Amino acid sequence: MPEQEFKLSHEIQLLPQEELEGRKRKKIRLSRLFLIAGTLLLLVQGITIYTLYHRNKVENQLNNAYTDLEQILIRLESQKQKETSFRALASNLDVIALIKQEKIATTQILDLVETSIPANVYLDELQLTDYLVLRGSTENYLEVFYFIQNLKAQEGIAGASLSTLAREKPTAPVQFGAQVQLVGQAEK
Repeated sequence: MPEQEFKLSHEIQLLPQEELEGRKRKKIRLSRLFLIAGTLLLLVQGITIYTLYHRNKVENQLNNAYTDLEQILIRLESQKQKETSFRALASNLDVIALIKQEKIATTQILDLVETSIPANVYLDELQLTDYLVLRGSTENYLEVFYFIQNLKAQEGIAGASLSTLAREKPTAPVQFGAQVQLVGQAEK
């Protein structure tokens, strides 16, 4: 007998049709589930990357703003120092104008102070602002009293008063500060 091959036009299925369809549906569901999970994963990664990028951008902006603020504060402090210097200069110019107006020369002021200084009084600082500021030292309190009285007795001086008086130790010199108002400044 010749061998004949039989070809079947259909495959023989040993599983019932419902079970095959169930398996196909399960594969489709699993494929969809993996597709949705993959999509969600990519979406979460995209959101994470965007959030990190945006956070870094905001941090950079904050750092730049902080740096700008520090520079502004430094410039503001510099402006304050300039303003203080300008005000001191303006005050000195007012005093100079007053002295010129009253025709009291600086050398005359120094002469008034010099003739008022007792023998044991030493001046460390002489400053002309709205009034004449004197700082110095001496051996005892009585010399400071005489110095202030001598200043008050001068014709070009409208008034004199102590602003500070201190001695750190009993053997240390007496440190003092005095404010002298010149004639013409008394109206201020």
